[in-house]
Amino acid sequence: MNFNPNVPEPYSESWRKSYRASEDDAPRFSTYQSPNGSPISFVLGKNDFSGGQSVDTSEYPYFGFWSNNSLNEKPQEITINGFVRGENYIAKRNKLVEALRVKTNDDEPGYLDLPLWGRFAVVVTDWRIGEDGEKAGECDLSLTFRRAGVSETKRLSSSNLKVIDISSLTSRLQSAAVEDFVGKVSSKFDIETLTSGFEKFKTSLISTIGRIQGVKSKLNEITKKCNAITNLIAQGIKKPRELALSLVSAFSGIVSGLMEIQTALESYTSWNSTYSDGNSSENTSLSSLSAKNNPAATIRCFLSSVDTTLDLECITEEQQNTKKELENLNRTLSFCAATEILCEFDTGTYQNQQGLWSLLEKLEDSLDLENSDVYTAVENIRIAAAQTLLERNAKMELSKNILSATPLLALSQILGCDAEKIRKMNSVYDSFLMSGEVKYV
Repeated sequence: MNFNPNVPEPYSESWRKSYRASEDDAPRFSTYQSPNGSPISFVLGKNDFSGGQSVDTSEYPYFGFWSNNSLNEKPQEITINGFVRGENYIAKRNKLVEALRVKTNDDEPGYLDLPLWGRFAVVVTDWRIGEDGEKAGECDLSLTFRRAGVSETKRLSSSNLKVIDISSLTSRLQSAAVEDFVGKVSSKFDIETLTSGFEKFKTSLISTIGRIQGVKSKLNEITKKCNAITNLIAQGIKKPRELALSLVSAFSGIVSGLMEIQTALESYTSWNSTYSDGNSSENTSLSSLSAKNNPAATIRCFLSSVDTTLDLECITEEQQNTKKELENLNRTLSFCAATEILCEFDTGTYQNQQGLWSLLEKLEDSLDLENSDVYTAVENIRIAAAQTLLERNAKMELSKNILSATPLLALSQILGCDAEKIRKMNSVYDSFLMSGEVKYV
């Protein structure tokens, strides 16, 4: 759900420049544009921009006073008072009326352009036009708009992002990143820097594989995909596209191999807990414990690429450009791999997850998003990943130790969990007061 409630970027921080109050420039007028229509100008007299917060206030009897809980930001509204004037103002007035009558909604908003504020996507809520016999040649305007929000259609599609396989989104980003890389280095690259860079990436990925605990055959299979980079170079294949695709295959191989290893581990752990006679060796237990840490260890390797630079001597412009684009490609592929692991596996406590998400955002900020396809793919991945993690946290069972007896309804507001769910998850002896350890989601 990509929505930004912030005020738009102003035309200038100087009010004179915003109005274009110069003899050399035509003045900038306030305009309203209906969906698929043309802007219609009017003279702005006064405008009000309002907002606020929706607050749920709970009042308690016997002078228990009250509690406030902020639920949401109120819809922002813009009220305009102005006028249309001129010898032929009637024609412009009628055009403005017809524009205001056009249906507007979140998917097809109108656009209000104010010199000192910028351009707003808006929904028309009210309009009035008044004329005074003593003011010939003009009419007064009173217009009320509400800023466009997130439509129900987009909200529903956003809530279903979890249905989209994260791996399909990362595949799109990988394809876009490869095309972007090839386009930027094809006309200006150094072969020696190119091959040396891919060799170093392969070495780094082999080091990452060394942190994964798993069966030897599976680790050898993952390593083989990484070594394919060296094999291509040895065969004299030194084209940017082929080498980039081989690097993508190596990253994907590590992620898919990790998933297979963890799936096998979960199956083994489940079987062992069901059929074990209690004589399992200590080494087996330690090995299983180490393997459980595979996702956390692997994702940290990928997230650390934000600070990774190739140790290559670059003198010419071709060498500098090749090195720069190689590093960006590596960061982009690391972002894909880290996101998949973060969404696929339980990475520990909520605090650990928050820490990893912060590192993932830092890695995202380091990416070159100049290419529109790369930018769109990164945005889609971040939105889908955030939705996945939010839903996972919403289902995570939590507990809190309540020191003093607290009314169930008040407790449900404090914990942000429905009172009926709290009742079902806990042995509630007193339906009014609860204390001690309370489970909730």
